[in-house]
Amino acid sequence: MKGAYERDYGDQRNLAFCLSSGCDDAVIANPTMGCAWRMVILASGHAELGDGDISSFKSECGRIEPAQLATAKAQAAALFQVIYKREISRDFQ
Repeated sequence: MKGAYERDYGDQRNLAFCLSSGCDDAVIANPTMGCAWRMVILASGHAELGDGDISSFKSECGRIEPAQLATAKAQAAALFQVIYKREISRDFQ
């Protein structure tokens, strides 16, 4: 899923899913990072964005604790800067 860092929408979605779910124990689940990637996806403005992305964000970010959500926001901002070379312009409340 190296493409996630190269703006590949499908790889970003797959990475977010695997981080949130563990992908049948293929990776160690990290729901906070999964949520962060969902934020990156929504803020990216990909042409392929859809209702499923919003649902996934609400579902995956909705099940973590407030402190984890704050961490996810900071991680999303850092990831977005690295990937898109600009600040994240969306506020995730």
